[in-house]
Amino acid sequence: MLAFKIILNGDVICTAGADDGHRVLGAALSWTHRTPDDIDFHVSGVPETNQLFDYDVPAIKIGDKITIEVVDTDDISKPDTVKPPNDWR
Repeated sequence: MLAFKIILNGDVICTAGADDGHRVLGAALSWTHRTPDDIDFHVSGVPETNQLFDYDVPAIKIGDKITIEVVDTDDISKPDTVKPPNDWR
């Protein structure tokens, strides 16, 4: 299956997978001027059951190297959090 292997400073953090039943798989990095020390990195997905699953990733700081490798594998990490539909907040 398609998966994102998330690597932080040379260490594999997780392999987030999207089997045939997944609609969305994402990895996003963001920062805002209002919170200069708060760099947000988020890895998540939404399967066809409309649940939201998240993978825990360490806090990101200046100097970190993030690599997202797109792979085809059946060896994926279990999500750290799964939220039911309508409870995504």
